[in-house]
Amino acid sequence: MDDTIVLAVNFLSLNVRQSYATKSFDEIKSTFKGKTIEIEGAKVRMKTNILDVDVSSSLANFRTIFLKIPQSPKTMKIQVKDELRIEL
Repeated sequence: MDDTIVLAVNFLSLNVRQSYATKSFDEIKSTFKGKTIEIEGAKVRMKTNILDVDVSSSLANFRTIFLKIPQSPKTMKIQVKDELRIEL
């Protein structure tokens, strides 16, 4: 069993999405890796560290950012529309 879970990040702001489209994969990874993420939703409220980051290109030349965080009983309660906050 893997000891991490992966969260796909969906930025609501078009400006933010466009800003990441112009950055290299390495720049994006260094922006997020090792940062603390706060997750708040209907079933969970917690802080944890970002262990690793994967990036892929998506439609319209945007980047899809995947954050790997430690698996725990709390992280297993994360739902699709839960809010993520990351201090960069």
